[in-house]
Amino acid sequence: MLFLWSSRNQLQNYFRLRIELTDMVKKTRSIYIYIYIYIYIYSVQRTQWMSHIGLS
Repeated sequence: MLFLWSSRNQLQNYFRLRIELTDMVKKTRSIYIYIYIYIYIYSVQRTQWMSHIGLS
């Protein structure tokens, strides 16, 4: 009986850990997406700025 209870508890802990991990992955993924968007916008603006200087 005690063994069954402990295994169930381990399962619950495992599922909780998995949920936390997936949540962490989602958060880090969104952070990476924001970083990529920021870098993309920055590079586009920089190239436009460079071409503007080249034109003038």
